[in-house]
Amino acid sequence: CALLTTKVTSMRRNFNQIKWPAEYKTPQQVKHVAYYACINCGEHIDDRHKMMMLRSGEWRRVIQDGKKNWVEDKKRSPYVVHSVGYHLNSLYSPWVTFGDIASKFLASKDAPEELMNFINSWLAEPWEAKSSRMKSDIVMEKQADYERGTVPERCQILTMGVDVQLNHFWWSVRGWASGLTSYLIDYGRAETWTEIEVIMNRNYPDSNGEVRNVNLCCMDSGYNADEVYAFCAKWNGICLPTKGASRRLTSRYSVSILDKGISSGLRLYIFDSNQFKDFILGRLSIKSGENGSYNVYRNIDRLYCDQLCSEQKVEHRMKNGEIAYRWEKISSHAQNHLLDTETNSALAAEILGVRYLCDTPVEKKVSSEKKVDNWITGTENWLERR
Repeated sequence: CALLTTKVTSMRRNFNQIKWPAEYKTPQQVKHVAYYACINCGEHIDDRHKMMMLRSGEWRRVIQDGKKNWVEDKKRSPYVVHSVGYHLNSLYSPWVTFGDIASKFLASKDAPEELMNFINSWLAEPWEAKSSRMKSDIVMEKQADYERGTVPERCQILTMGVDVQLNHFWWSVRGWASGLTSYLIDYGRAETWTEIEVIMNRNYPDSNGEVRNVNLCCMDSGYNADEVYAFCAKWNGICLPTKGASRRLTSRYSVSILDKGISSGLRLYIFDSNQFKDFILGRLSIKSGENGSYNVYRNIDRLYCDQLCSEQKVEHRMKNGEIAYRWEKISSHAQNHLLDTETNSALAAEILGVRYLCDTPVEKKVSSEKKVDNWITGTENWLERR
């Protein structure tokens, strides 16, 4: 491979061409040894070659052939006006090394929502159009072996999300276990504030018959904000008001303090709904019952599944040329209320520190009788004269 004459077009947007020795398995290890293998001959292309290749590169018009492969368009007419679009990923960046990309991949590959961000932001590719394939059947496949209204034994905390509409409410309760594994406990529609209050304080039995209660509820304040604030002030510490951020946040959420009327001093949680929807979609790619899975109870109905899949991630080109991804309804009539309740429930879990939950080890119990019998073991000769 004549590197000195290699054009940047040969460095196609193919992440699979980034290689590293098999014995290197951690992000830190691959950071300094990864390279790009030429797609034609397999020759190693290192970071030292990249600047020369970029300077020698040229833009060429490409189209998709019948097999959806990108090929150069050699039939372009010079007399026809064409729109032009540019598509580059981080492989071309002068400031990002091949090792940086390999390291980022290894660091994110086991967390679906982080892998989605890697594919979107680093590779400049859609998430395999999974949103279009994420029909309600995928949610139906997440049914686990427990009944509606009961809490699986693994769950350590319960969270509730409420979507406030003009004259009614949608709500859902979800249990959380270690490894970000979660289980839908119940959901529904309520007509009054009293109903929401009863549901929030309801006893939810687990598989052993022990009573569980909602640890934290997050309530959307997009509608009837004053009434939401009043309700949350009444149940301060149990129910928190939330609001979706108008722009992408660097963190998952931020907190502001309300300073008016009865809600003065109340903490309002402003959260990035796109990040939490990424989280939910990513968890649905994990098989039911496995660590990190997003489970539903046995005989879940289609209504819940349809609403959870009511949005898809859409690419938008900003005025400055940057690409942004936003979640939008798949159709104008799609209902997304339960997706909103689940994002609020996931926010409540995040606030409670769900990422740090660990399975409680089973302690070995020692018989009390054994302790009594042996409390002076080994001292039979303690009166023996020396």
